[in-house]
Amino acid sequence: MDSTNNIGNVILNDFYKTNDNNEVNVLINNILRDMQKFLNSRQLSELNKLLNKTIKNYSISSESVFDEDYTEVNKTLIEQFNKTKRLIGLAETTLKVYNDVIGYLLKFHDKSLAEMTSDDIREWFNYLLENGTTKRTIDNYRRYLSSFYSFCNIEGLIFRNPMKKIEKIKQPKQVRQPFTSEEIARLRNNCNKLREKAIFELLLSSGVRVSELSNINRDDLDFNNNTFYVIGKGNKERKCYFNDSSKVAILNYLDSRTDRNPALFVSYHKPYKRLKNGGIEHSLNVIAKRADVVNVHPHRFRRSFCCSLLSKNVPLEQIRIMAGHANLATTKLYVVENDEEIQYNHKRYVN
Repeated sequence: MDSTNNIGNVILNDFYKTNDNNEVNVLINNILRDMQKFLNSRQLSELNKLLNKTIKNYSISSESVFDEDYTEVNKTLIEQFNKTKRLIGLAETTLKVYNDVIGYLLKFHDKSLAEMTSDDIREWFNYLLENGTTKRTIDNYRRYLSSFYSFCNIEGLIFRNPMKKIEKIKQPKQVRQPFTSEEIARLRNNCNKLREKAIFELLLSSGVRVSELSNINRDDLDFNNNTFYVIGKGNKERKCYFNDSSKVAILNYLDSRTDRNPALFVSYHKPYKRLKNGGIEHSLNVIAKRADVVNVHPHRFRRSFCCSLLSKNVPLEQIRIMAGHANLATTKLYVVENDEEIQYNHKRYVN
């Protein structure tokens, strides 16, 4: 059987004429049972008549699709998903996460993805929870599987989406705080090298992701307008901005460079390779250790950027655009309420 065919039609593919109808009777009963949740009694009766009329004189072959090596079916579903998502610009790193999660599920349930049930997935989630996996991680797995199964269902590769019955996993609200003014001052004062200073100021004033920062080239920066463009998630181009403090820090750093590498940030020693995500994070960790500030990572700069804009009354929609978020709901996750500001406004407008 060609596994690239519509997997939703496999029930009717492998029958042959025979006088023995036991297997077909079982099949018909299974179909009627599964359809009870979707059809009323009259519709079930009509379906029963249709099934009996259409396949009553058939029996499942010993070469049935249900005896087929389902690894081929799984391979087909995953390949179709990867091809489509890659075509619309999903990053390879993100695609790998999807594939890893699907792989974890298959390691727990050694069966066809097309036959996976809601109960199967709940069983796996409960196993993860009982063995120390956080609810946040499990809910991330849920989101990845929901995307995968929605794709397969919409494309007609599977009959039912088992993730439809699985609700969002509730978890304690975790408030991720931006840097305080004191922390920013301490970090800034402990940027001892020109590259450190340039990285710090650009992250703080532009709110770019660490991968975006790594990919910036010298020529990308427009120092007349303090702007540059990056290719963000979904392969989308975004205009970014930086302030004068960043401009001065970057120009000082570039003036100190003797290499010809087009990358904006490079390693300290020959052959002066482009600074990757890990190198940027290491540089921030060095600064954090000197400044005695904990939890210093690129994403916290991004959160601080968003919160700073919000405190200056920049509309949330504009913050979304500057941060490169596809949805406003994502931007809302980045901003936290300022208790002092709330108390001030309460006194100002209520009293």
